[in-house]
Amino acid sequence: VTAPNRRARRLLSPFAASSRSTARMPRRRRSSSSGWIAKASDWALPLLYRGESAKVRHAAAAKALQSVGLEGWEHHTPAELSGGQQQRVAIARAIVSEPAVLLADEPTGNLDTHRSQEIMELLWGLNVDHGITVLMVTHEPDMAAYAKRIVRCVDGLVASDTPNPHPAGLKAEVA
Repeated sequence: VTAPNRRARRLLSPFAASSRSTARMPRRRRSSSSGWIAKASDWALPLLYRGESAKVRHAAAAKALQSVGLEGWEHHTPAELSGGQQQRVAIARAIVSEPAVLLADEPTGNLDTHRSQEIMELLWGLNVDHGITVLMVTHEPDMAAYAKRIVRCVDGLVASDTPNPHPAGLKAEVA
C-alpha cells in the first residue's frame, strides 16, 4: 500500500486485499481476509473517504447486506455463495453509499433463469422501496421487461425510447 504517511497506510491497509493478490500479503493478513463476504471493509471504502467512522461503515455494510437479503451471511467467503448470492453482494457493494443512481451492466448475464428473476426483483425493490434509479444494460428481453422505460440502441445511436406500460416488476408486486 502506498500512502503519504504512517497513519494513511494504517487506514488503507485493510483495503489492500481488494486490489492485490492475497498471495503477496503476509500470512496473518491472508488468514484474516476470509469471511465477512470478502471483508465488507473493502467495499465500504467510499464511506471511509467521506470520513465515516468504522462503526458507521460496519453498520452501513450490514444494512446493505440486509437490503439484498443476505443478513446473516456476513461471515461467509465468496466461495461459499451461489452465483445469485455473489451478485447480491455486488449489488450491496454498489448501494452501501446510498447512491441516487445504480448502473447495472448485464446484472443477470451469468445467472440461471430463477436467479435472474430474483436479481431483477431485487433491483425493482431498490427502485420502488429506496428510490434508487436503476440504469441497466441488457440483451435479454425478459430482463428488459422489468424496466419502466426501455431505450434501444443500435450502432451506438438511440433507435427507440418508449415507456413500458406493464413492467414485469409490477406483476411480481401483485403476486
